[in-house]
Amino acid sequence: MSTPLDGVRVVDFGQFIAAPAATQVLADLGADVIKVEPIHGESSRSIGIYGDAILRNYNRNKRCIALDLKDVRGQQVARELIAGADIVVQTSKYRAGLDIAAQAESGIMWVTGEADREPQRVGFPVVDAAAAHVFAQAILGAYIRRLRTGDGDTVETSLLEVAVHLQGPNWGEYLLTGNDPVRKGNGQATVAPAADVMPTRDGAIVVSAYSVVHFDRLCNLLGHPELASDPRFETNESRVRNRPALLEELRSEFAKMTSDEAMTLLTPNGVVAGRISSYREVHKNPDVEAAGIFIDVTDPTGVEHTTLGSPWHLHSIPRFSTTGAPALGQHTVELLTELGYTAAAIDDLATTGVVCSRKA
Repeated sequence: MSTPLDGVRVVDFGQFIAAPAATQVLADLGADVIKVEPIHGESSRSIGIYGDAILRNYNRNKRCIALDLKDVRGQQVARELIAGADIVVQTSKYRAGLDIAAQAESGIMWVTGEADREPQRVGFPVVDAAAAHVFAQAILGAYIRRLRTGDGDTVETSLLEVAVHLQGPNWGEYLLTGNDPVRKGNGQATVAPAADVMPTRDGAIVVSAYSVVHFDRLCNLLGHPELASDPRFETNESRVRNRPALLEELRSEFAKMTSDEAMTLLTPNGVVAGRISSYREVHKNPDVEAAGIFIDVTDPTGVEHTTLGSPWHLHSIPRFSTTGAPALGQHTVELLTELGYTAAAIDDLATTGVVCSRKA
């Protein structure tokens, strides 16, 4: 069965997350993605287990060639790779583009955390991950245009603009009112109860039930229908003004339940709720297991491990490749041979340090 990007060649000069994660999307759609690394390896290879995790998650089923791009012979190989590519990806900035800087300068950290504490970063590289999907989306748009018109295009995005765009509702409110949002921890500033944490006997859940219908339903399910007509809570505006009192009432009821009991009570009845889960719990979640986001792959040494697949499903792609991230320079000889280099020429490039070649 063919895949959407069969026959499409991508040359990726990116490092870390944003660019490799974007080309991982293309690889999962069937493209032949060639990862070009320095002869000493991309930066992720030198930062321990966090770097290993990045490499494993965002470089599955790619081919790797290691080149010295400061050497004219390495530059020539790169040009030859580019000449045969449909898509070329690079991360080239005058200033290092790192997730944390984008979180800081976009306003994300300004609105994250408790009101009386220092600003907090989101607990994972959210901007890098979002930028990858934005980039892949735009690349595919440009590629479709080329198929239709024959004209190439240049796609650009940045971590900063992606980080700003992620905050659409906040920015929409700011542009309407001119008022800076402020940190308030959990809970949404203008509706209640919304994104509010309810501790249970064995953990905690988060609950949102701020419409008239859902708040009435929540009160009835908790056995306190009178709360819906309490003057402190009868409108959304009054609930926002009296949020501490509202949370005290709701939390006293949820404290009597386990998280499972609370979820069983709320979700079948249309009240939005979610169990606050550890990674171990997420990994065992039946819904997550059914989605198939975790896949088993084999690394270059033949060892099997679990990593993440792409968060979408196409009928033309019944399962993602089980080939793990390549070793540094694993496909150098293979790719140079495809470009027409002789064995002697390849040996010379390896001996003089222009390329790095390592067997799987």
